[in-house]
Amino acid sequence: MKFKPSFLVAVVLLLIVAVYLPGLHSGFLFDDYPNILDNTALDIPSLTPTELWHAMLSSNAGPLKRPVAMLTVTLNHYFYGLNPQAYIVTNITIHLLAALAVFVFTWLVAKTLNRQRDMPITPFHFALIVMLIWGLHPYNLTSVLYIIQRMTSLAGLFSLLALAIYAFYRTRLDRDGKLPRSPLQGKRNLKWRFPKHLFLMIFGVTVTFLLAIFSKENALLLPIQLAVLEFTIFANVEKTPVYWLKLRKWMLILGGTAIAIFALKTLLMTDWVTSYAARDFTLGERVWTEQRILFVYLRQIVLPDITSMGLLLDDMPISHGLFSPITTVLALIFHLTLIFAALRYRTKQPVFSFAVLWFYSSHLLESTVFPLELMFEHRNYLAMFGPIIAIVYYALLVTRTQKQRRIAYSFLYCFIGLLGISTATRASYFGDPAAYTLYEAEHHPHSSRSNFNAGRTMTQTMLADMGNKEFYFAKAISYYHKAKQAENPRIEPFIAELQTWLAAGKPIDPSFIVSLQEKLKSIPPGNDGYYIAQGLLSIGQLGYPNRVTKEQLDGIFVSALANPGLQGDSRGHLLIARSIAYCNYYKICDKAIPLAEEAVKTAPSHTEFKVMLASLYGQVGDKANQQKWIAIAEDADKLKYFSGQIRLLKSGVIITWGPQLPNQQPNDQTQPHPTSQK
Repeated sequence: MKFKPSFLVAVVLLLIVAVYLPGLHSGFLFDDYPNILDNTALDIPSLTPTELWHAMLSSNAGPLKRPVAMLTVTLNHYFYGLNPQAYIVTNITIHLLAALAVFVFTWLVAKTLNRQRDMPITPFHFALIVMLIWGLHPYNLTSVLYIIQRMTSLAGLFSLLALAIYAFYRTRLDRDGKLPRSPLQGKRNLKWRFPKHLFLMIFGVTVTFLLAIFSKENALLLPIQLAVLEFTIFANVEKTPVYWLKLRKWMLILGGTAIAIFALKTLLMTDWVTSYAARDFTLGERVWTEQRILFVYLRQIVLPDITSMGLLLDDMPISHGLFSPITTVLALIFHLTLIFAALRYRTKQPVFSFAVLWFYSSHLLESTVFPLELMFEHRNYLAMFGPIIAIVYYALLVTRTQKQRRIAYSFLYCFIGLLGISTATRASYFGDPAAYTLYEAEHHPHSSRSNFNAGRTMTQTMLADMGNKEFYFAKAISYYHKAKQAENPRIEPFIAELQTWLAAGKPIDPSFIVSLQEKLKSIPPGNDGYYIAQGLLSIGQLGYPNRVTKEQLDGIFVSALANPGLQGDSRGHLLIARSIAYCNYYKICDKAIPLAEEAVKTAPSHTEFKVMLASLYGQVGDKANQQKWIAIAEDADKLKYFSGQIRLLKSGVIITWGPQLPNQQPNDQTQPHPTSQK
């Protein structure tokens, strides 16, 4: 029985939906908090262009603000508030659209290959299998069910659309006719024709490229991915116009030169010591460790094992040198061999070359020298496309007889079934946020973050079920201890353990606080200054003044600020949190002002710090300095994020920021939001 192509595509899309449905009841996690839950800019009263523009540029997740991704978040927030299911439905929809883009792009690539050599199956069915494998692969799960990672999936969607547009018009360039070297040269009977397909290709790729990079900056790799496509799959396309053959060489030379200049400038101008000060690994250790991580990525793409997958993969042992451990050099040799073979057999084996070069080029930003976290699954959302094409192509290419064809199809069906079951299983765990944190800790016992999150789940359960306080308290402390004993511990479990002791009403040993202060001085904070600041303010809310003295609490802040790795925005958040503690907890607002001023100098891009400083001057009655900082804040607030607060300050309203002590003004918000009074 033959089915219509549209029916088969619809079936694949339904299968993808089916495996993700168990995760529909997942909740907000980690970076969802600063970008969504604590982001007051999303609370827009209407969908006017001004309101949307403010909300779209409210994220500090990347240097370009990622406004396209934030627009979708804003619309979710406007229509559905903080209902996580609405956000996850949107994420799944984006993934379905990306799967369709994978299908179209693969179909166009397969049609091109079919003109050069005999494909083992029709381009349509080849694209359908690739779409099915990519859409069901469990390595894509965190890009779909982790809400804020729609930044990754949107960048992937628009990049795939750009690639599909390029592939579509690339095979039609010969229809533009031969172009003379200039409008005045060439044969007299040759009429110059406007290169319509070239123009449409450039226009379409440019638009989708801009949408991609304003979703997430790793889409800047699209030109390199296009070059990989052009010089592998499209290297020997028949009837390619001569002008394009020349143009692509110049584009490669100019593009390669631009990339080389950018890389050289980055290497020379970046203060790598300062950049890595907040990390628990050096530049060299990162480069060596990434060799093993890239091998793990490839292994998980080809042979997925969900028991070793995870949202947080900070338990990956660090390579301290080329031979420490020995698997580092083995992984490096493996990568170099693959890349050499891909370049050597570029024209003879274009699919193999495409798969290899695509994978490695897709990791140039996030898996090389930049001081990012070492390992995340979502970095393979686009990268896995190349290896998947190779798996399907070579699995079917070896078939010569009917028996071999049955074996190949059986292999692919089993592989697809394994992917679907694996993703559905992971999604079912993800669908219960509390259970998922325990699942992660069980499968990553040496992960500081996974154990910390499991401990936090137990703490929250303890607060919700005080009748079983002792049981959940013991479980929480056990997880925090495991988190603290990891090879590369984070600071969060040390803070969370003290919070849990305070919340449970347990007596606090002064040595406990001294130990926390020492850890705050020495453990690399990463880019978690915001979370650390909120954690310290929470300690004040829970314990000051009866169980944590002013000297102890302020000593905790001083210790955190003494950490050499705490720089830039992270340091600014700690300084502003300390100023909030001085004004809201200790009621010494005049002492908070120097701290807020230092926060402004340390993190000048944070306009809210300037507004808060103006508020502090208003609280101490210094009208002259208040007006000065209102003017500075207003000038810095180009997008009018804080126009409401600034207007209130101008009218004489006293605005207080951040949490208050429970017996004063209860405020359990997790970032400094303003309240006002006359």
